[in-house]
Amino acid sequence: MGRSFRRLGDTEQAIQAFWRAIDANPEHALAYGLLADCLRAARRPEADDIHRTALSLEPRYAAAAAAIDLADQASHLQHQDPGGALALLERAYALDSARDARSMVADVLLQIADLLTQSDSTTALLALEKGALMFPDNPGILAQLGRAYDVAERWDEAIHCFEASLKIEPGQMSLLFRLATTLNEACRFEETITIDRHAPTLPPSEIASLHLYQAMALIGLNRGGEAVRLLQSSPSQSTSALATLGLAHLAAGEIDQAEGTLTRAMKIEAQHPAVLGWLGLTQQRKGHFEQALDLHNRAIKAAPSLIMSRFDRALTLEAMNRRTEALEEHRHVLSHVRRGLEYYIRTRPWAAAGTLRTYQNLGLALMR
Repeated sequence: MGRSFRRLGDTEQAIQAFWRAIDANPEHALAYGLLADCLRAARRPEADDIHRTALSLEPRYAAAAAAIDLADQASHLQHQDPGGALALLERAYALDSARDARSMVADVLLQIADLLTQSDSTTALLALEKGALMFPDNPGILAQLGRAYDVAERWDEAIHCFEASLKIEPGQMSLLFRLATTLNEACRFEETITIDRHAPTLPPSEIASLHLYQAMALIGLNRGGEAVRLLQSSPSQSTSALATLGLAHLAAGEIDQAEGTLTRAMKIEAQHPAVLGWLGLTQQRKGHFEQALDLHNRAIKAAPSLIMSRFDRALTLEAMNRRTEALEEHRHVLSHVRRGLEYYIRTRPWAAAGTLRTYQNLGLALMR
């Protein structure tokens, strides 16, 4: 609070705030030092005595104060010149590694990284990598660095950061779910199945949520029956839960159960793209290709970036002998998906053989 008043030019309020900080913690050397600076600015005679007290408590308080000032400047500069703000933070860190300065530098670094993520993800990633070197035990910086790696599709590095952050601060549920998502993206399904090792005590609602990610991992391992049993052990009527259960039935070869479950999900959320796409898969498996194509088209309309549905639509077109359209769709998809068909097959192993045959028939490469 004192620093805020000082920054605003309200010296008297800053002096009172620093005195309150000292009353709360008489050993707070930095508060004494900043108070001395304010007293000098106000031409108060006790400034020198307060300064000597600060030095007696912590000889390096001046460096800490200077570091905090630099971090303060960086905070104000971050919107106009993020690069300049980062340079100030590096200077602040080099000046002093005291607890007060470290905390502020880390906080401002995270703010700048958040800002840069929207406009310059590469610089944001570099800033966070520097931050992780400066603060290897800061769970916030590690988590944010993991998210930056995740966006860059550097999944192994993202997973490492997420796990390191969770080891320091285990109760980050949103990060645990992000880790599960990234493990599945990286096709590290076995690790997703045992992800609750990062949070041994979870409330029932969180366990049910985690089961969705674990079920998707089991599906990726072609263990659809186990996925069904896992989801049924913590039943939920949410759209996501029903959709995942429907896909699990599909992976287990239980087409009628899959169709029934996904139809229930669609009654809750009629335009849910995954539900539409997976319901399309049930129709595809039944040989109802017109219905399947309609559902895939609706899924893509609801979420144009849903590449998996475009794969499914292409396969449906091929099954309908609409070869030219199928070939065009496949080529479009492969030109926009870095991992191409390999990822599709690894996440839908029950459909792998037929999918591979289709691609061989079309004469397409499996990956870009």
